Amino acid sequence: MKNRLLTLVFIFAAFVSTYGQSLQIENTQVNYYDPLQDALAVSCDIRNIGNTTEDILVKSSVQYVPSGTINFLCWAQCYGPAVTLAPAPLTADPNGVIDQFHGYYRNYGVLEEATIQYIFFLENNPNDSIVLNAVFNPSTVGINNAKAPALFSASPNPANEQFKITYANLSDSNNAVLEVYNMLGSKVYNTSLNATSGQVEIPSNNFKSGLYLYTIRQDGKSTFTGKIVVKH
Repeated sequence: MKNRLLTLVFIFAAFVSTYGQSLQIENTQVNYYDPLQDALAVSCDIRNIGNTTEDILVKSSVQYVPSGTINFLCWAQCYGPAVTLAPAPLTADPNGVIDQFHGYYRNYGVLEEATIQYIFFLENNPNDSIVLNAVFNPSTVGINNAKAPALFSASPNPANEQFKITYANLSDSNNAVLEVYNMLGSKVYNTSLNATSGQVEIPSNNFKSGLYLYTIRQDGKSTFTGKIVVKH
């Protein structure tokens, strides 16, 4: 009976609109612990069931999350809690599959359920979409994360001649680097971080006006990504 109840919990942890006009959700896993991100996770594959190659995006919509927790998504790369819409699409050929989606929920010791909706849609037709509703329940997984959340901010935003990245509560400063990328994916700035908390001043007078992504990497893994606008 216990195994049956656990199976039912797993099945009903994700409510899926299985088919869109052009998209289909497959191989859904939800409410499992991912030690690499130290968080509860949801993952699925997105299949293009249309007849043309499509650029596909994902956005998250919080239905309910307890205070003192964070959530973030990965669409080929991971983004910070402030990013609810993936900045760049992934491409799928007809009958092709995208397997680079993960949604994460860090509970920091809070055992209350969280519900987050993930909407996958065509970049050129947002109405052609498919929805995954994920329920994260830490009490069924048996984890109790108590670490304080990492904090990041960029100011001023928009920036002109320079901007500052303030960070705090990194788990470890070893091998931690701050990188800035333009929207073409080219790295325009990087520096090592020598403490778990601090502030980095970044000159942007030579940056072209536009949107940039900044990311904190530890051991080659992106732990946070945010956005900054440069406007001259």
